[in-house]
Amino acid sequence: VVGGTGTGKSAVIDLFVDNLLNDKLPSGVQSSKLSNAIVLQASLRKFLPGGMDFDAYLSEVNAMAKEFNREIIVYLTEAHLFNSYIATV
Repeated sequence: VVGGTGTGKSAVIDLFVDNLLNDKLPSGVQSSKLSNAIVLQASLRKFLPGGMDFDAYLSEVNAMAKEFNREIIVYLTEAHLFNSYIATV
């Protein structure tokens, strides 16, 4: 979900996750792999220089998916920080 500051992106994602976790999604989605998904939230702030390695994080997420035999949805917040970082490199 992409949009300007204060346009409700986080609210849309939060509502989707809440509905997903409470089985309130349309029947086509409820029967999909998403109905049993694990949802993780991570701030891109953690992956800026000096922070956690993004590839290592994704490797851990993939290992978790295999371990639990479930889909994992990763919700990344503060994506604007990534664009700012790319512009300065």
